[in-house]
Amino acid sequence: MISLVLECIDRLHVYSSAAHFADVAGTEAGQAWKSILNSLYELLAALIRGNRKNCAQFSGSLDWLISRLERLEASSGILEVLHCVLVESPEALNIIKEGHIKSIISLLDKHGRNHKVLDVLCSLCVCHGVAVRSNQHLICDNLLPGRDLLLQTRLVNHVSSMRPNIFLGVSEGSAQYKKWYYELMVDHTEPFVTAEATHLRVGWASTEGFSPYPGGGEEGGGSGVGDDLFSYGFDGLHLWAGCIARTVSSPNQHLLRTDDVISCCLDLSAPSISFRINGQPVQGMFENFNIDGLFFPVVSFSAGIKVRFLLGGRHGEFKFLPPPGYAPCHEAVLPKERLKVEHSRKYKQERAPARDLLGPTVALTQAAFTPVPVDTSQIVLPPHLERIREKLAENIHELWVMNKIELGWQYGPVWSFEIYFQISLICLSENIHVCCVAT
Repeated sequence: MISLVLECIDRLHVYSSAAHFADVAGTEAGQAWKSILNSLYELLAALIRGNRKNCAQFSGSLDWLISRLERLEASSGILEVLHCVLVESPEALNIIKEGHIKSIISLLDKHGRNHKVLDVLCSLCVCHGVAVRSNQHLICDNLLPGRDLLLQTRLVNHVSSMRPNIFLGVSEGSAQYKKWYYELMVDHTEPFVTAEATHLRVGWASTEGFSPYPGGGEEGGGSGVGDDLFSYGFDGLHLWAGCIARTVSSPNQHLLRTDDVISCCLDLSAPSISFRINGQPVQGMFENFNIDGLFFPVVSFSAGIKVRFLLGGRHGEFKFLPPPGYAPCHEAVLPKERLKVEHSRKYKQERAPARDLLGPTVALTQAAFTPVPVDTSQIVLPPHLERIREKLAENIHELWVMNKIELGWQYGPVWSFEIYFQISLICLSENIHVCCVAT
């Protein structure tokens, strides 16, 4: 099997670039050339990992392996193989030359602080817990002069959770909408900033208990959306709640990536939470969960991620129409409140395991509007007000119309959040439609 993989690698290395390979194998294969080459090296690493005999055979081929590092498109996979050989075969450390170390160090200039390069350098320095002084001196002599940098063999990739200051809830007699909608636009994803996989989840959380910690894990509690019992997340392949992943299906299924648009729907009357990805429904949802407290949109992500909340209207126009009956989240912003995006919880961690909470610290109260109309049936207006009663009602309606027009609404045959149509935008005195170009 190893011989077969090596033969495939040699045949692919005949081609100097993806364009060269595409001329022979076609455009689609040319686009996948780099991925295929790295995958073959990773397969080779998997075949020899843990097998000292196979690794020992490769220890005599260090010149061959390191010469291949000049091909940057395959360097990631080659580093995997090299790391396996150095860890499993101590004799390989005895034949490392200064030229080999220079070739490996040069990758830091080409790739930055790539954790695979650092892992290889680390394996050159120590063998089964014993320092290899000669290699350590070679690395120091060739790496440190002329550089003011600090190398780290393990970078910590904390997960942060962000939310807009929008809070949604239900209470008895409330006039607030019970179905809400927003979208998240993924602008950029970088798969492996560190050795840990990139984290990106989007969904809804509750003020009753969602309190993410940076780092998370068994010692730190939940670190992202869906890692506790008070948040419900989606990562493209799974629904997350209580730190348990449930696989779901959708067209062209994949982990969330650049240019994806995730539609997030919250129905507090059912209750249920559902998602769409690029306009296509996800086959699965959360149902019958606790609706105590207030819910808010939330996204959790690690380093290398750029996302945007699309909350509707001037706060981010939707890429897709909300399902019938769902209101855009920006409608829930309280009067005189300025919409902003902030950390769900923010901590300062200077010494483990202590964590100092930086904010937000203000406890939120129920913001659902419950109308309590005043009974005016027994009120008798004096004659001078009775004559202008209809005019006062008309004036109040006109002020309401002016406010809606300033917000970009216009008259339309149907009522719609997404295109800002309001059926009540009419002039009462003349029954003339009041129109305005939506902004």
